[in-house]
Amino acid sequence: MPYKDREKQKEYHREYYKKYMKTVGIKYREKAEKKRTLKRKQWKNSGAIYYKLFRIQKMYGDWGVNAFIRDEFSCVQCGESDFRTLVMHHIIPKSEGGSKHEDNLLTLCENCHAIKHFDVGQSYSGNIPQKEWDIHWLNFAKYVSEGSKCLSRKIGAVIVLDNKLLSIGRNGPARGVKHCNERDISFYASIDEKYKAINLKINDYLLLKQCPRQLIKYKSGEGLHLCQAGHAERNALIQAGKNGVSTLDTSLYCWCPQVCKDCAIEIVNAGVKELIFLEGPAYDGYSETILNESKIRIRRVNGDEL
Repeated sequence: MPYKDREKQKEYHREYYKKYMKTVGIKYREKAEKKRTLKRKQWKNSGAIYYKLFRIQKMYGDWGVNAFIRDEFSCVQCGESDFRTLVMHHIIPKSEGGSKHEDNLLTLCENCHAIKHFDVGQSYSGNIPQKEWDIHWLNFAKYVSEGSKCLSRKIGAVIVLDNKLLSIGRNGPARGVKHCNERDISFYASIDEKYKAINLKINDYLLLKQCPRQLIKYKSGEGLHLCQAGHAERNALIQAGKNGVSTLDTSLYCWCPQVCKDCAIEIVNAGVKELIFLEGPAYDGYSETILNESKIRIRRVNGDEL
């Protein structure tokens, strides 16, 4: 986009659209229709991807499909190609008169989309107390956590620098890896002795209804070999690295009461300057020792204030 000013953006798009319609519009639409027809045939072989196309077409029509094809089914910011994380972004917001035309649509992943919409550090002015920022970012971390499909607890993490959003993360499995509720119980019985001993008819439990560790009464922190999820804090750091964003001297907000030992080590090694989380009992004393000895700044926020 050549202009940051909204009015210049709109004028640019109007002129571009006129030129587009006069020159390549008709030929492009014919080629795009052939391409869409071919893609539909390919997508029908994979029900989930076809459903993604169906949702885009339902919300944005053929313009959305055109934009999805134009962007080669991946995020234009970071290149993410997992279709489950991809969304459509309006360059000029609908609230400001932005249309659903493909010229005004971009394909983004959830992380890049959140950064574009929630980078409030660029739009707020004046001196805002840090306590208000803490409440804002923790609430946003809570919002991010709601996207987690974890059957045990939902946790979200947000990394910011000078109160500008850099990266987000939520607890969950690696991209393309099945969630717990997508696995047959026989999978867990093959890797855990306790599962073999419990009185469950596998045919009656085709899909898990609760966390596999909780199902067989593992205590908190035990039976982690059954958990395929990465923690929110770690995923936020990985996402920042994947996008080439430095985490040096940043602030990390986490929607949970303190972090685990492994995440504490990675947060310190990533150069995070301060860590903000909810008040509450620590998962283990070791993580608190690591954070204290590393001299990373820690702020605890009372959940009742949010």
